[in-house]
Amino acid sequence: MSLQDQLTADFYSILADQDGPARIAIVQGRPVSVVVDQPGITGVDPSSGLMLSRMNLYILSSDLGFSPVVGSQVVLDGVKWTVEIPSPHGDGVLQLGLLRYTA
Repeated sequence: MSLQDQLTADFYSILADQDGPARIAIVQGRPVSVVVDQPGITGVDPSSGLMLSRMNLYILSSDLGFSPVVGSQVVLDGVKWTVEIPSPHGDGVLQLGLLRYTA
């Protein structure tokens, strides 16, 4: 097994383990286990003047309940985010690049 394969398998285990380091969040109205990577990327969109926030959300595909596409909406803990980059992150895990604009 390659290192990448092992890391992906570990990530699946982290999300599937109810007692692990992942946190419970309300996604699309359901409590699910997630890992939220918030690198603090927040800035101002020069074309609109609005604040732009980005983050990555890691979630089990089965917990999300739909196949996200670019532009679809995900509600995370009551806040609407737009899917910017949906990508598989190994078997059963999705990495969603999310963004939102605020005034």
